[in-house]
Amino acid sequence: MYRSMTKCLLFFFGLTLFISHVSAEESMDAIKARMDKRIPQLRELKKKEIIGENNKGFLEFLKGSKEAAEIVAAENADRAKVYAIIAKQNGSTPDKVAKQRAKKIASMAKSRDWLQNNLGKWFQK
Repeated sequence: MYRSMTKCLLFFFGLTLFISHVSAEESMDAIKARMDKRIPQLRELKKKEIIGENNKGFLEFLKGSKEAAEIVAAENADRAKVYAIIAKQNGSTPDKVAKQRAKKIASMAKSRDWLQNNLGKWFQK
C-alpha cells in the first residue's frame, strides 16, 4: 500500500512539474507574440528619437515626449517577465539576464538608434 501511494504521489508531483513547465512555455510564447506585434511601433519611436535602449535591457524615454507611453510600459513589463523566466531556467538573476540582453540589443541596434553605455551616458550608434 505504501509503495502504491508513493508511486501515485511521485506521478502527481511529476505531472505538476510538467504542467507548470508547459504553462511557462505557453506564457513565454504569449509574451513573445505581444512583443513581436510591438516591433513596428517601437521602431518608429526609435526613428523619431523618442526612446532608446538603456544599459539595463529596457526602453527609456530620451526627451520630454512620452508618446506611446503605454506601448513602452507594456514592452518593458514583458521584457521583465522574459528576463525572470530565463533567469529561473538558468539559475541566474533577472538583473544579470537583462544586462546581458542589453549588450545583445546594443550589438544589433540600427544606425542612429540611441543606446546607453555602462556608465549611463547616451550615444547614437
